[in-house]
Amino acid sequence: MNIAAVIPLIVFVAGIALILFFTFRKDPIFEATITALGGKLDRISGRFIFNKNGIDFWYRYTPPSRNSPAVLTIAIPCRSRGEFTVLAESKFDREAKKIGFSSEIQTQDAAFDNKYYIISDTVDFAREYFKTELKRQAVNKLYLAGFTKISHDGKILKAEWAGFDKRRLGPGLVREAAEILFEMSNCLPDYFAHEKIFGIPRLRLKVIVAYAISSLGLLSGLAAYFWVTRYPPLDSFAIFLRSLLFSLPAFIAYMILTAILVRGRANAHRDFLVISMISIAACLLLANNSLIIVNGKLDSNKQEDHDAIIMSKYMVKEDNKKSYYIKVSSWRSGRRIEKFEVSQYEYSRIVAGQTIARITTKRGALGFEWVVRIGYKIK
Repeated sequence: MNIAAVIPLIVFVAGIALILFFTFRKDPIFEATITALGGKLDRISGRFIFNKNGIDFWYRYTPPSRNSPAVLTIAIPCRSRGEFTVLAESKFDREAKKIGFSSEIQTQDAAFDNKYYIISDTVDFAREYFKTELKRQAVNKLYLAGFTKISHDGKILKAEWAGFDKRRLGPGLVREAAEILFEMSNCLPDYFAHEKIFGIPRLRLKVIVAYAISSLGLLSGLAAYFWVTRYPPLDSFAIFLRSLLFSLPAFIAYMILTAILVRGRANAHRDFLVISMISIAACLLLANNSLIIVNGKLDSNKQEDHDAIIMSKYMVKEDNKKSYYIKVSSWRSGRRIEKFEVSQYEYSRIVAGQTIARITTKRGALGFEWVVRIGYKIK
């Protein structure tokens, strides 16, 4: 048996075993809570399931990670044709409403409307739902208990507590939240047929289109990278500056279109912010990589060979990754040195001051010189 071939498999299996161990190891707090509730742990989903009022509730604790706080989620099955999310109203929300970009659902309860922000693309459903004082009181109770988000997607109704300290977990907290969610799941409004097309809320269709276009642009820009590596320009920054002549106008035009598409929804300002972040990355990548490809692919100039002495070589280590570079005397007017990344094998063979690099280039269809290949020989 080839031991070297088996080692990766052993490492993979051990890694999976460690993940399962740390994910499902018994925690005395969780064990005591679920035992008191008379429930059980579903090890596949990581949910603690218990029955109350003849309904299976579940809760799950997601431990904190490097970029996310710990989250406690408590949920109940709740079927409807509507959806909503309730968050504490932020300054961002208030400013978006003030300028008329976003339009929040109002309940005619000033205290509630000033404190919470309701997001929904089934507007009539959410408006009718929160007309009931009992529903608004239930939201208040959950927020007073410490929960930071309440949402319903047409299938489940759940309350989430971001930044939850698991030492606060106990059967009393879970029972109280479950009872409130049970109250909220009763007497749901009727289905408003005009609000959906093929099961998708009408208001959300335009947003889906905006996300799809920007995401497709980003994926295209990333995919173009595989062709970019065939035509590496000597002046990457110069070609990037040229690409801004195309990427910035495209970004501005698309943001105007996006604003028209998403404006008027309760979540318009948040969607616009996310789409703008995706779009700026998409426009920059797509324009830059497209110019590099056009510059190399359509280049009809003859190849030129340049022999340059390798002046020095050095290694850069970042996050356990090593990159290898060489510096050579430049053949271009106004340039003293050129820098290239090389493989580890090439790096080990190169002797600074003795190895000569033969660099084959072409002038580029757009005037940006690019590297065809690099060879080496001893002086």
